[in-house]
Amino acid sequence: MSREIQNLLLGLEDLREKLQESLDQTTEAANIASELSNEWWMETATELDDYSIRIRNIIEDLDATLEEGKTMFEDYEERERTLRKPDDDEENLEWREEEDVVDKTYWREKNRERGATF
Repeated sequence: MSREIQNLLLGLEDLREKLQESLDQTTEAANIASELSNEWWMETATELDDYSIRIRNIIEDLDATLEEGKTMFEDYEERERTLRKPDDDEENLEWREEEDVVDKTYWREKNRERGATF
């Protein structure tokens, strides 16, 4: 599960980089369009500014999600470290099965709090 979470966070970071590139290109295009005196270009510049605002908002939301995801991942790893028991194998297996149920419940609840629907 740890690797899956890391892969998800890396994918979100990659998405954020692509959105930032898109924002940079959109902002540059809006600046160029606004320098032209043609009415059509002025309207285009306004539309591009609107898109830039939307992209910026998405990036801000994504940054917050990434920060929350990293925090949750760190919390998860910390719980794994503190809950690991060096007891005999049979008891350890029972403990891990119980922890798997607790982890699934924990993540379901966290996702519900964030408004995720599956």
